[in-house]
Amino acid sequence: MIKIGSEYKYTLTRTCLKSGVLNMPASMKGLFPEEGESLARDAQNSTEYTIKIIDKRRVMGFKDFIEANNLIVNDSISILLGDDGHYVLKPVKRVRTVKKSYNPVDLDSVLDKIYRAEISHSEPEIAELYGVTDTAQLNKRLTADSRFEYHSGRWHIVRKNPATEDLDYTIKEIRADDATDKATKPVENTKIIRNSPPKTSNQPNNEELSSAQNDVKELFRALGFGLTVLDRDKMSIKINLGRRKYGVLIYLMEESSSLDWTALLNQRRSLGLDYVAIFADRRDLIRLVSPANSARISLWSWQAFYRLADYSKTVAISPFDLEPHFASDGLFEKGFEKFEARVREIISTRGRFSAVLESLAAMKASTVFLLDDVQIEDCSREDILKVLDLLEHSPFQIVQKIAPAEFFLRQPVSEALNGFAQYALSLKSRLPKRSSLVINEESHELAD
Repeated sequence: MIKIGSEYKYTLTRTCLKSGVLNMPASMKGLFPEEGESLARDAQNSTEYTIKIIDKRRVMGFKDFIEANNLIVNDSISILLGDDGHYVLKPVKRVRTVKKSYNPVDLDSVLDKIYRAEISHSEPEIAELYGVTDTAQLNKRLTADSRFEYHSGRWHIVRKNPATEDLDYTIKEIRADDATDKATKPVENTKIIRNSPPKTSNQPNNEELSSAQNDVKELFRALGFGLTVLDRDKMSIKINLGRRKYGVLIYLMEESSSLDWTALLNQRRSLGLDYVAIFADRRDLIRLVSPANSARISLWSWQAFYRLADYSKTVAISPFDLEPHFASDGLFEKGFEKFEARVREIISTRGRFSAVLESLAAMKASTVFLLDDVQIEDCSREDILKVLDLLEHSPFQIVQKIAPAEFFLRQPVSEALNGFAQYALSLKSRLPKRSSLVINEESHELAD
């Protein structure tokens, strides 16, 4: 039986806020009688509330107290059993500190990547994909950047007429030269500038094709593909996945160049490869969509390729993930949207995992809690249950399931994560060292 003068703190969940019902853990058993009503008094202003005991584990009547004290999720109610048998309630607000970003995100780089990708995003999507925590600053930068416009809930790329874009670039260059050199520019130089609009690193021109080829080789080798250079604009990649094998002929298309579809398909067959992928600027790919679908050739834009390279640094991408894009989807327009949807799903799963851990960290160790006590915004009970099931097993062992939708918190989350980190580092130090591999790159001259 709970002694008079005993004080207990109950952490509020989203369910408690909506219903005003407290689900008592085992540690608070006996604090309330088995049935009937009792009076509770606000310790701050002596306002009295009537609370009703539904059963041994549930007590209702706290909604007015919660609203009067503006309590939110993870705040607490301190419940004290007084000498007169009445209860004294104290609101306890959780101290919320602003998380410091030890790796601040370069918003200039983020906006440049979004602009080069030429895909519309909402602000939450940008924050999630690029790890932006300062959403207020993100909104200010997007609003001030003339490359973007906001409508229908998303930020879109401002598309300019190519001729106008070249002219704008010409004017900027001339003004910059005038600022440093007052001499008048000859007409010949002005024409050269007009014909030389700026290029981004994600849109290789004819001279930059060899550099782009190196980027392609670096990425696919890192993903485990065997690679053979066939020509300055062609290469083949192959992967052995046990019972599943496939090979791809990659063609790096120069800007505004023509394409011999028959020769490309014949070369694929002669090399015994499964797929053909054309890498080019998105403006060139637009005119290739229809013939590529007929020839079953996939299209990959440079913008999407470099996004893939960025994602591969933080998300585990395998040859299994890429085969559907080599086979038909490509990495252009709908194909790239499908790929990004998959990446967003992985990132969202990580976010749910982190949110559940943060919710558990607010609880005391060695306590029993219900599934409803872990409330995550935009997260279903099934998703939370999957995370808790993962945390139950080794090497985490943070929670233990004791009944359907009822769990026991084995240890503080921070201590558990420290132990897991030490285990992971210890395991890493004992892993066998990989021998260094020497890459022998083949090069074939193609017959006309």
